[in-house]
Amino acid sequence: MIEIETGPGKAFPLGPSAVAYNVNRTTPSSQTTLTSDLLNVNVAVYAKVDSLQICVFAPCSQITRNPQHCIPFQHKTGDVWHIELRGLPYNCSYALRLDKSHASNRLLTDPYARWIESPGSSMWMHLEGEDFSGRNVSIRRNVKSFIHSFPMLRSMGIEHPFRPARFTPPFSMLNFDWGGQRSPRLTYGDVVIYEAHIRALTTAGTFESAIQRIPYLKWLGVTALQLMPIFEFSELETDALNGDYALLRRQNSDLSERTGNMWGYSPLSWFSPMNRYSEEPTSGGCIGLKKLVKALHAEGIECYLDVVYNHSSNSSCALHFLNTQSSYYIGKERGRAFEHSNLSGCGNTLATARPLMLELVMDSLRWWVTEYHIDGFRLDAAGILCRDKNGVPVRDPHVIESMASDPVLKGTKFIVEGWDAGDQIGSPNMLLGSKHGFPYGDRFCEWNVKWRDTVRQYVRGDRDVAKEFRDVLRGSPHLFSKRTGEEPAFHGVNFVSCHDGFCMADVVSFKKRLNEDGYDEISFNCGEEGAASDDGILKMRARRLRNFIVALAVSRGVPMILQGDEMGATKDGFSNTWNDTKRFAARLPDVDIADVKSGQSEWRQREGLMLFCKRALSIRKQFAELRRGDFMSRVTWVDMRGRRKGGRDERFVGFYVKSRCDSQLDTSYKWLYVAFYNGSHDARVKLPDIRGVEWTVVLDTFRWEVGKAVDEEYEGVKVAGSEILEMGSHSALVVVGKLLSY
Repeated sequence: MIEIETGPGKAFPLGPSAVAYNVNRTTPSSQTTLTSDLLNVNVAVYAKVDSLQICVFAPCSQITRNPQHCIPFQHKTGDVWHIELRGLPYNCSYALRLDKSHASNRLLTDPYARWIESPGSSMWMHLEGEDFSGRNVSIRRNVKSFIHSFPMLRSMGIEHPFRPARFTPPFSMLNFDWGGQRSPRLTYGDVVIYEAHIRALTTAGTFESAIQRIPYLKWLGVTALQLMPIFEFSELETDALNGDYALLRRQNSDLSERTGNMWGYSPLSWFSPMNRYSEEPTSGGCIGLKKLVKALHAEGIECYLDVVYNHSSNSSCALHFLNTQSSYYIGKERGRAFEHSNLSGCGNTLATARPLMLELVMDSLRWWVTEYHIDGFRLDAAGILCRDKNGVPVRDPHVIESMASDPVLKGTKFIVEGWDAGDQIGSPNMLLGSKHGFPYGDRFCEWNVKWRDTVRQYVRGDRDVAKEFRDVLRGSPHLFSKRTGEEPAFHGVNFVSCHDGFCMADVVSFKKRLNEDGYDEISFNCGEEGAASDDGILKMRARRLRNFIVALAVSRGVPMILQGDEMGATKDGFSNTWNDTKRFAARLPDVDIADVKSGQSEWRQREGLMLFCKRALSIRKQFAELRRGDFMSRVTWVDMRGRRKGGRDERFVGFYVKSRCDSQLDTSYKWLYVAFYNGSHDARVKLPDIRGVEWTVVLDTFRWEVGKAVDEEYEGVKVAGSEILEMGSHSALVVVGKLLSY
């Protein structure tokens, strides 16, 4: 039994904080044995309750669930309970228990817990206490009996799984050596984002194994890896963790047939990384994430986190402390019950306008930047952050102002989803393109859905969208012209697809989504719905995919690619795959980058589009004009005859510009010509008449065949002066020119 003394403690900072300790940080054995290395810890918890207990567990508490002590908090400042625990062994953990009126049959996780103890990747889709050594095991016996098998828990009336948290970090985290690695601090002109899911980057699905993908990302031309949510969450949130054991019993015990929350947009914690994204058996997420960030920085790649501050996990989830405290949320009191707002579209909408929630958000952001060296954040459903405590939209939200002005976050990139789901309940808050725009918009980039929709319409072949298409290529000045600074176009993040909605291959293969939930979006099928075998349809789809990639590469703004889109991966027509264990994200084959170059194994069928994507991104990198942040002020727009734009072409958009070339091709290239054509018949286009320029086609989406690296015969053709080029239907061209010496 651990002997613990207590003191009054302090109300700040919230969560656990070591007051004094004497730990041999270089002795790994002290992680598993009680030694004389003891520490004093202050714990402060905001809770509007009549009483609060802290339950202390012995080191390596994954082995036993019997708490060593359950100590009541005796001191309270305002609504903050605080206590100092003295004489704790280093690796102890804790959980909280509220009074009888607030879920006293549960042990809850501190919202400020920084090192949650939960199983590693081998326990994905398992509840604690389940035994899946064989099929058709009785889950009823496994889960509830597991909790009741510990005498002290049974005497306390605890009936649900729970996750304690360490008071202090694992030894390996204390000793973590960053090796002098710092953030690449990329300019927005050099950023190419790759939105990815940790569990789909490799078969292992861990932070550590994701390091193996860095050579591929660098080869492709990616400079920023944006991870879908990695805060601790429950992939089984919708099942037994809500107390519905009957539902779980009805499910087949075969894990492959279970459904769950695969995306992770339901955080249990805003400070602790997801442990089932680590190879370590417990609390390994913090180490694995640091290893990944360090490896990314070593290769000049930034790391962004997709963060959810608009809602929490399910309102009845047994693990979540916040769900017992309505003061964190937007909603209405209904007698003794609380009715959560659904402005987030996921329920459990958080009130970031309240001081305690604003403080949690800012503390969380600073933690990830200072402790994990995170370079940027994508704020999910940021419209929620622009509402007051009652859910009413406001123009000057304090939480957004705090992010924009915080000195710790000064060099951090912020990308916002500038809307929320309020339109579903009659309270829309679409900030992108609104009269006033996103608050403090000079500090934020925004997902540009106008770019997405316009580019999809144009590539589909819609008439009369050429003008709108030209505008989004310019960087959407109608959305971002009010931004101050010399590079307003970089406030837009351009994407064809993201995790939410059709992937890029399905945009050109399905007119209608197969799932009933979700939303309608702009898509088409090139003549046949779904999977096709007709060679003409397949070529047309591949050409449209290449057109999307060219649009991403040449547009003003920051390009973003969804994991797998560069390979033509499909989700089989399903657009909202948050709970689909097979289609939640495109899985990258476990093949070395050398095999990409040689066309071996699983990469062979996808090689053509991958190489095209790589080449398009390399051209963006090589020509400085494509990475400027203005609205193409130096570009000359031309018609199909090479004349400066006068009338309007319904089908054609083209421009040329003089540009410095930091090129692997040839530094003597000084001119760049780009053309898009969405007509259904072949056309002839005339190159700009610039005296003494020799032109070379470097990208032609019509003549880049699937499965071939490049049509060398065509790409090698050089045309002098103002020659005519044949342009295939629904295609795009990128041509470079250099002055001939006489």
